Amino acid sequence: MTMRAEDVHTLKSGLDREEEIYASLRDLSRRQGEIIEQEEGVETLMEVLARKQALINEIETIEDDLAPVKEAWEQTRETQERSVREEVEERVARLQTVLAELLELEEKGRSLLERQQQAVASEIKKVGRNREAHQAYGGSREKPTSSGVIDSTG
Repeated sequence: MTMRAEDVHTLKSGLDREEEIYASLRDLSRRQGEIIEQEEGVETLMEVLARKQALINEIETIEDDLAPVKEAWEQTRETQERSVREEVEERVARLQTVLAELLELEEKGRSLLERQQQAVASEIKKVGRNREAHQAYGGSREKPTSSGVIDSTG
């Protein structure tokens, strides 16, 4: 049993499209890491995350559409002509390479965020300790006068 040529074409074009989308996700993940490292701001980061989500939604749609064709491929792969198998397997290998790169970048991004979160938490604790020390040594809670000069009344 072999797949119809139309289904093989659908599978190959779907895998090509997935590779394009995953490559775009990889590039956006790289950009996300730059934004985090350079502290470009939450708004910029949110824009990148929104674009990534749109691509993920597109991949989900493609996966849903390709599911029956992929299942048929798995059942008939060994009966396909060698050249057809090699074409599909080459696409799958390229896709796996892009996915591995994407996963590596996502892990780096997660680590960057964790380190920044720890740095911010450390700074917050330091500010709190400084405030406590200031208050412990008689620091006033009142705001100083704007000129810093005491008038004749005191």
